Amino acid sequence: MDEIIKILEKYEINIIGRVWIKPIALPFVGRSVYTSSIQKIASWFQSFLLDKNTNGMIIADSRDKGRNSIVPHSIFTQKYKRSGDVYHHILEVPLFVHSDNHAVIQLTDLVVSAIVFPISTSVYCSKYLNNSTHHNPHFLSIRERFGERLEILQYRFQESGRTCGGITVSDPLGCKNGSKIFRHK
Repeated sequence: MDEIIKILEKYEINIIGRVWIKPIALPFVGRSVYTSSIQKIASWFQSFLLDKNTNGMIIADSRDKGRNSIVPHSIFTQKYKRSGDVYHHILEVPLFVHSDNHAVIQLTDLVVSAIVFPISTSVYCSKYLNNSTHHNPHFLSIRERFGERLEILQYRFQESGRTCGGITVSDPLGCKNGSKIFRHK
């Protein structure tokens, strides 16, 4: 993971993403979570592209056809609405690929599964989980090792007087904010 973070730092990769802490004993509405998440990520990516004065595309890790199709459709409706394209620097609706064929998606999978997920389960879910598969007290050492470096890699920007972007967290259980992923205080 040290080498992967070095690659991201060397090429000045910027990270944006959303972490959702699922509520306990309440339904988790995946469709609305995925579509609202991709819309927020597309909005942040649009801001990034404006900052860099360039165009780009969203390439996401594939799940299955049914779940994939709702995500680009939520962007399609915003790109081609009558009042104008809100994502004019994003050239196409999100594309889906299989991670085993794409190195950048593999890097993303590794960062999420080896850094963001274990930190998130430890910080946001530790008092609700009693299994070692998703929670281990040693996961906090991952935050100590990579938290600050991951925080620096985020793409953050100002919008209407607020800081936006980066890795955000929706935590209905403990109402903790996203900064806990990167540092204790």
